Amino acid sequence: MKEYFKELVIAGKIHAAGTDEPVINIEIAKEFINAGTNILLIPAPYTIPHFNEEDFKKISYYVWDYNQNREIDKKVLIMSSIDTTSDKDTIHQIALAAKANCTLLQHIGDAINDISLPENIYTMGVAIRGVKWQTHQMSSSIIRNE
Repeated sequence: MKEYFKELVIAGKIHAAGTDEPVINIEIAKEFINAGTNILLIPAPYTIPHFNEEDFKKISYYVWDYNQNREIDKKVLIMSSIDTTSDKDTIHQIALAAKANCTLLQHIGDAINDISLPENIYTMGVAIRGVKWQTHQMSSSIIRNE
């Protein structure tokens, strides 16, 4: 893939989309990584049937091992996708499970009407960063360095 496309590649599978195959497993994840993906997109634990924290952990630990002793531009990040319209307790549980298993980026999706519920975005941020840092992120200017 990198011989044809030199930019950042975000690839993976987060939904079955009507197929009769696993959404993702360790073998599928390895295929994406070996093809040159920079950010591996996988479902967060508990967001799809038959994919739980143990499945997530297998992939994240493989990526962790893969990244050891690699230059920064050769490392792979994991981005997990969180169910956007769940209740706050579910969002909190999923965000913590993903964080505990090496997710560096969390995608809360665009849900219905092109936006996730704002309270769910906030809940995810608090679960990941805590109230102090979530509030800091929300109140900081995007023009921090000017």
